[in-house]
This record gives sequence, C-alpha cells and structure tokens, in this order.
Amino acid sequence: MIDLAEVWNAGAVGRHAFYPWTAPMLEGHLQPSHGWSADDLLLALENNRLAGWAQATILNQGHMGMSLHPAGSIEMLVVTPQARGRGVGRALLRAALAHFRQRGMTEARASGAWPYGPHFHALADGSERSGVPADDPRALACLSAAGFTAIRRSWVMRFDMNGQAAALIHNMDGEGLVSDQARMGATWLDYAFRAWTLREQHLPGDRGETLSQAIYARMDGLSDYDGKEYYALFGVYTTPGGRRQGHARRNLTALLSRLRSKGAAFVELHCYADNIPALGLYRELGFREVVSTTDFRLVF
Repeated sequence: MIDLAEVWNAGAVGRHAFYPWTAPMLEGHLQPSHGWSADDLLLALENNRLAGWAQATILNQGHMGMSLHPAGSIEMLVVTPQARGRGVGRALLRAALAHFRQRGMTEARASGAWPYGPHFHALADGSERSGVPADDPRALACLSAAGFTAIRRSWVMRFDMNGQAAALIHNMDGEGLVSDQARMGATWLDYAFRAWTLREQHLPGDRGETLSQAIYARMDGLSDYDGKEYYALFGVYTTPGGRRQGHARRNLTALLSRLRSKGAAFVELHCYADNIPALGLYRELGFREVVSTTDFRLVF
C-alpha cells in the first residue's frame, strides 16, 4: 500500500491541490467489500518498479447497494511522471477492459465526476478540479483510443464564504426553520464517503413532514491538512409534490448560513450540466463553476 500511495502522490505532482494519500487511507479505500475485490487492482511494472496502477471495479447488483446492468468502472488510474509517454496508461486501460470482459461485463465506465477529497487537481489560477477533466488532452486521447465516448458533462461548483454572495446569505435568517442530524443511511453515498461524517439538514412542514433534505459533510482530512474548514454538499432533495415552492432554496440558504457560522472557507458540490433547475438555483445563490468534467462509457 505504501508503494501505491507513493505512485499516486507522485503522479499528482504539479496538480495536487491538497493533502496526499497515505497508505492507511488508500487501504481503507481499496478494502474488499461491497463487491470490490483484490482482483480489481491492476499494477504496471517497469524494471521491477511500480510505474502505475488502476482500480478496475466491477459494478453489479451487489456493489454498494446499487442495481445496475453488468458493468465495470475505472475508479482510479495513475502513472508516475517518469513513466509517462511510454504507453503505461493505455496498457492499464486495456488490462482493465480485459478484466471486465473476463467477468462478463457488458460495458465500462470512466467517471470524471468526483469532486471531493484527495482527487483534486490544481488549475493554473490555484483553484481545483477532479476526476477526468473535460480539457485534459492526455486522458481524452487515451479514452478515445480505447473506444470510450463522452456521455454526460458535469460541473464542480463552489460557494466562497468570503465572497459577496456569502454576505447576503449570512444576513438571512433561516436557522430556526431547519433540523440538523447525523445521517444513518446505508446507501452507496454513505459507503463511498465513509471517511467523513455525513449529516442531513431537514426543512420541516407544518405537519412535521420533510419538505427538503440537504446532505453534506465536513471534508475532515482535507480540512485538517490545509487548516481551513471545507464542506461538501451532496445534494438538496425535494419531494415531487413540493417542488417549485422555494423549499430547496430556504433549506440551502439556512445550510450555507450554518456552515458560515462554523467558519467554513467554502462549500463545493457536483452537478450534472443537464440539471438546469439545480444549476439555476446554485448559480443564483452564489455558487460558481470551478471546472467541467465528463463521464465516459464503452459498450462491449
């Protein structure tokens, strides 16, 4: 695990915005559970040294509680700077596809929509991006050569607590309208972000029903490493019958106010580019796009 973490960190030199992986962090991420196995880890060696590695996860009906058609997902792929330009990344990608085919998968995915934690990469202006950036020519060429096609675009968005919009949020009274509690879910979200303490904020109706639910978490390792308070917003949900009535806005406004009072530096979220209502709400409240990422798919 130490070698894997070293390769990941070395591969992110010049782009890594925040704290590096440690061996225990990586071991926790790769532990065999929820359909994952040690067979999903692929290694590339040059002169008996680790030049790169990939995590080729099998997504099936047992994976993190999701019900999916047989598919594989390339969760992580990294090559050391010294080994780049020699086909190591393409070899890992081919090995991942062979891994999926041998296990009867009908499609493969490569996701660029991972906006949190140590997957961040620094942009030239000092901001961050994650996953497979839509403008990364090396990643795009590698995926295209393997037969992948882009299927969905996403945005990583940020609310800056030191910005003008945050001052407006701070002056709005919403704290008395909501209840906040630790999340006790057992979904893919709870598993994928199990290193953090996920919380729920509810906007109650007159009869005690939930009009809107927001799920968020403090980015613990990242915040502790950088000395600032960073939060991830996983979504704001409203029941179909309660939409277009301002419930999500009230809940999110109260949450931003709450997090500002906790000393948050910024809040980040991921939103699909075709989710026009959500994008409109986030932009109106003061969230700004950090970078666009893309999801890719290959059907065998």
